[in-house]
Amino acid sequence: MPTQPHVLQCVEFDPQTATCAVQAWVPAPTLLPDIPMADVLQLLGAAAVPLAVAWGAKLLGRTTRD
Repeated sequence: MPTQPHVLQCVEFDPQTATCAVQAWVPAPTLLPDIPMADVLQLLGAAAVPLAVAWGAKLLGRTTRD
């Protein structure tokens, strides 16, 4: 399993001097959270069903019009 990268971040800012008083290494933010494969499949299924229904309705409309 790959390790999560860390970045240096200011955890305590000093407004008097406009500098960082305390820095710490924290996990880098990610665009997408780590989710289990079961949840990924559930999301894909939830997205695929409306698309399939819309495609079927479009196809049905084309065949009944002709």
